[in-house]
Amino acid sequence: MKIPVAGLIATVLVAAGLALGAMAFWNTNGADSQPLVGLARNREPLNSWLLETMADYPTDGSLPGMTGAETQASMGTTQDLFYKGRRMIEGGPQRQSHCIGLMFEVYMKAYERAAGTADFDIPTIASNEDYYAFRRDWYGVDGNKRTLVRALTERDLGREIRSLDDALPGDFLQFWRHTGSGHSAVLLKVERNDAGKPSALIFWSVHQTTGVSQKREEIGSGPREIDPSQIYIVRAYAPD
Repeated sequence: MKIPVAGLIATVLVAAGLALGAMAFWNTNGADSQPLVGLARNREPLNSWLLETMADYPTDGSLPGMTGAETQASMGTTQDLFYKGRRMIEGGPQRQSHCIGLMFEVYMKAYERAAGTADFDIPTIASNEDYYAFRRDWYGVDGNKRTLVRALTERDLGREIRSLDDALPGDFLQFWRHTGSGHSAVLLKVERNDAGKPSALIFWSVHQTTGVSQKREEIGSGPREIDPSQIYIVRAYAPD
């Protein structure tokens, strides 16, 4: 039975709160255990603010997904986005979005929520030129398939999570299917088979048929399934 999106987000908020409340997360899969949060500074992840921000978005179909040529002519956000007092992105007129644009939007809104002010500052994005370069990398303008990982880690704004075993609700997720199509989302849950191996992903994003909503896709070798070798996860950092 499909869990209502609001209920699932509430559930993962509780789970994430319990997990993210720790001083550090440790990878115990092997002798070279290491902290999973931050670099040497043990930086706090953005996950809980991201999940709270997602819960603000209705999932009744009123926030539709873009199709075809619409995605090429729009930044794909449901609303205008501002940074340092300037409008940097104009939202879609019917609040329609596409996956990469919506992920950029909820990142910026979650960062604002965590900072506690609309006049927030991202340390490594000091100028308009920095913002545009960050956005280009996030959107994968140059064809890079690891766009979210690249945009955040190269600016010390997040940490790549290299295994689904270490993934948490609220991590940014990017994957590619065997068909060659891809998707960007926020991870909610990793499902496992009887052998304990990851078999499916439940995530939040925007979709052409259902708009902003939860979705489940299987990991495997089928043509429409997620290619397990092309799953990229990044955990964004909250403001210091």
